[in-house]
Amino acid sequence: MPVSRRDFLKMGAVGIGAGMLPGQPRLASLQDAVDLIDLWKRDYPAGTRLGRALATVTLRQRPDADSPELGKKYTDNIVVILREIVGKGPSWDPHNHRWFETPEGYMWAPYVFPMEFQPQTPVESIPDGKVWAEVTVPWVQGRAAPDDYGRVIDLQPSGRPLTLYYSSIYIVRKVLTDDAGKKWYLLNDLALSMYARAEGLRIISPDEIAPISPDVEDKLVVVDLRRRIKTISALENGREVFFAIVASGGINPDTGKSATPAGDHPIWHKRIGMRMSGGSVDTGYDLPGVGWNSLFTGPGDGLHSTYWHNDYGIEKSHGCVNARPEDAKWLFRWTTPAVPYTEGAVMIQGAGGTIVRVLV
Repeated sequence: MPVSRRDFLKMGAVGIGAGMLPGQPRLASLQDAVDLIDLWKRDYPAGTRLGRALATVTLRQRPDADSPELGKKYTDNIVVILREIVGKGPSWDPHNHRWFETPEGYMWAPYVFPMEFQPQTPVESIPDGKVWAEVTVPWVQGRAAPDDYGRVIDLQPSGRPLTLYYSSIYIVRKVLTDDAGKKWYLLNDLALSMYARAEGLRIISPDEIAPISPDVEDKLVVVDLRRRIKTISALENGREVFFAIVASGGINPDTGKSATPAGDHPIWHKRIGMRMSGGSVDTGYDLPGVGWNSLFTGPGDGLHSTYWHNDYGIEKSHGCVNARPEDAKWLFRWTTPAVPYTEGAVMIQGAGGTIVRVLV
């Protein structure tokens, strides 16, 4: 069967990803080359549970860090997840014993981001010129033009290729169609305009951000950092209605204080999706499309979803409370103030919204 230039590039990209050796760079060069949505659609039925390697991850014969090694997966390699089970984690990091079983072996879950592969049917137009959309495939690229070969935009000031990962959230302004009939969304976010394959993003409906228990006045979020496993609870009239494990900021060894500040903090700023960055180009972080943000301190500490790790229950952040996307979304809807859909954000002064009580 003849192979087109487009298919050749795709097959080459897959080969590069499969054959990477230890110590080689992450797959940014692969992602630069081509979006892989068409290949993923060929290989994975909608609803397939996948995992994205977040670092170099060893495949094991059993869900045990001491079991024989079967191979490795490298950053941004995609695997099929058959099930999640409890095994034995490494002795140097004993808090987490979750593993993913894959067709190739077992992978320690903290270094694998789980997802459900859900390619989308693009919409034909954008109501009122603005909607919010969530990435529902392993990633899409932010490109300078609506075309598979459009230049991938560099994320400034770091210069990294702009990769929009699963569960991250962006503003969509317009729908365009390329010469091949593929749909693209214009994303007007991150202080720049970019294009992304529409099949990779799901439009979030206004109903999805509708407040939960809006008639309840006595609400309290408790972030408990006193135990080995860090947790978050939602209380209505003193009764717990929600519970999850989270990742928090660490303890400063010089001051003994937690990077997630203790005390009662009212939520004052909420936003469906936002870019978070801090520190220097070399040692800082720059995270586009962070979802379900509820900020509760002036410096910007808040509760939000994550797509860059899958390691909860420990001290892992710069000060924010990291939650699974589904947990952060529930709390975003449950806490006050409520967020209007079109604006996608709200900021209040004075007494503020729901109290976040951090126990250290």
